[in-house]
Amino acid sequence: MRIISLSIAVLAAALLGGCLGSPQKDPSVFYLMMPDASGVAKVDVPKCDVDVLPITIPAYMSRSQIVYLQGGAVTLSEFDRWAESPASGFMRAVISVLNEAAPNASLYAYPSVSGKKDNSVALRITIYECIGQMGGDLNFKGQVRMDKIGANAEPFVKEISYSVPCGNTHATYVNAIDTCIKNMSDEIAKGLAQYLN
Repeated sequence: MRIISLSIAVLAAALLGGCLGSPQKDPSVFYLMMPDASGVAKVDVPKCDVDVLPITIPAYMSRSQIVYLQGGAVTLSEFDRWAESPASGFMRAVISVLNEAAPNASLYAYPSVSGKKDNSVALRITIYECIGQMGGDLNFKGQVRMDKIGANAEPFVKEISYSVPCGNTHATYVNAIDTCIKNMSDEIAKGLAQYLN
């Protein structure tokens, strides 16, 4: 009986030692939405203020895990995650591209607002779909709406839709999202010029 108790004590100490031993490396990888804004064509937008309102994203993206399709089923990556909330990532990424594409526009990310009415625009972005089949295409759909602040004018509304190859890795999947953000931001800049000129 004493030998059994001693054996159990030795086994417990070994297991506890394994638990308290050197820490295991965290396999998590964190990504940022970072579209390459260099080389973006400049658009002739008149001097204006743009209030970028909160970007609406699909509910399935409101989590830290990267969400994609695998075999037709929605899959959450266990270790590949966003370094910030996806809504914040979209806001930051869109503004970074717009700063390059429309340098005459002063951009204000909600909750900041310009407070001006002359030549000011409220920008609303709604993303309906941003998901793809790993090894296939990323489908990106949404709507852009601009309203002149303090003016009785028709809004500018544009539906957007892209299908971009997303590769077989989480890194290439994120790159596909970046490409769609860049394309959308380019269309926003062109729409802004059309709306205000």
